[in-house]
Amino acid sequence: MVYLCSKWILKEAKFLSFDGSVKYGIILFLKKELIDSIENIERALKQIDDQQYILSINNLYNEELWGILADYSFEFTAAKSILETNCDTTWVSGLSPELWRHYNVLPSHDK
Repeated sequence: MVYLCSKWILKEAKFLSFDGSVKYGIILFLKKELIDSIENIERALKQIDDQQYILSINNLYNEELWGILADYSFEFTAAKSILETNCDTTWVSGLSPELWRHYNVLPSHDK
């Protein structure tokens, strides 16, 4: 199995060969990437919600769309809460490039 990691691909066999501390660092990094992605989605949902008046003029923002956006908002808030509760990722942003030398990564465009 291959995991997409930001712009990199991590092969499962290589991941399983690491010791616990390297695995832990990779997991923290991936959780931070997920949280960042969720926050981008939340910002996009808020932007749509902030423009609901203008969008509703031409019936682009209606009850059906409101329901879909509310569902997405609820689900992404829950996902972010789970990720933040289960793991402290505050130190991950300071990971050095040294981490990447521990495993075989390929740029995603070289699949």
